[in-house]
Amino acid sequence: MIKNYPPAQIPPPLPEWAAADPFPPLRTPEESDLSSMRHAGYWVLAYMTAISVSWLNRWVMLACLAVIIAITYRSLSKDGDSPFRRVHPGSAARAVGIQILLVIFVYCAIAAIMGCVIYAAEYRASSVKYVLDRLNKLFAAFDRDAVSFVNIVIFTPIAEELFFRGYFLRRFRAMGSGFAIGFTSAVFASLHMIGVNQIFALLSGILWGRLAVRYGSLLPSLAAHIFTNCAAFLILLSQLDMTAVMTGLARIYGGSIFLAPLIASGCSLWLFIRMSRRVGAELPSETAIVLEPRKTVRVMLHWPLSLILFFGIAGLAMALLLAVSLPVWWAAFVLWR
Repeated sequence: MIKNYPPAQIPPPLPEWAAADPFPPLRTPEESDLSSMRHAGYWVLAYMTAISVSWLNRWVMLACLAVIIAITYRSLSKDGDSPFRRVHPGSAARAVGIQILLVIFVYCAIAAIMGCVIYAAEYRASSVKYVLDRLNKLFAAFDRDAVSFVNIVIFTPIAEELFFRGYFLRRFRAMGSGFAIGFTSAVFASLHMIGVNQIFALLSGILWGRLAVRYGSLLPSLAAHIFTNCAAFLILLSQLDMTAVMTGLARIYGGSIFLAPLIASGCSLWLFIRMSRRVGAELPSETAIVLEPRKTVRVMLHWPLSLILFFGIAGLAMALLLAVSLPVWWAAFVLWR
């Protein structure tokens, strides 16, 4: 039996805007990855701005780093998987051991190259020596207190590992782990706009990215990062100037003394590359999607990332040109003299 409802109980017709499907189809995984990677560019720009502002004062740096750590850790822990998942202590020790080789390589190479230039400039170009002395004293006014130690040795490694090897690397895993590690390391190096620091940051970023992907945890890369910053802080604190030491030895024994640190740097770099390749097989990717090349270019040229990479690559090219040209110039000078 059909009931006759009164007119007041008959539901009104749907408005025209609701006539369509009220549940539009969700974005495909590929579209979600593209959007996620573009948003990562804005977050990198925000991160770079916050870090630039933090250098105004060590207390401002402490506050900025604390905020970055809190926001990034909360973002990475939403799915209940901690980015600092426990790993075997030997993994962290191995990471630190590989990092020591990289520190030896960079320190010996800088001492040899800068010592060569200062040694040669004492004879022909006093203005060059003056410029190099200014560069050596770039961090002379750096605060050497407990707050700065906490900022550089503890908070900065945690913030950078959470952001670059955690958030940023995870966003680009859709393009493959190799691309994600390389691209993340390039952006990371771009933010270190002080000459040879970019080369060191690029090599370190590649190693730390491999460690993060291999172990699924940031603890090994964090251990290597803390060691690196601690070593740099202690060198600044001790005011040890290896360049001046090498220059003094060259005055006594001649320019051939610079071959020793160059050979040591070459050997340590070879061991670093060989040991870093044996980090191990990577974990399965978070997603099986691999974006097409044209979409990869669209993400890389998204304006925040392209702007950062442009200045970073320019600085890196200048650092490489300086590192390659100075020994050649010094050798030509010695032979000509």
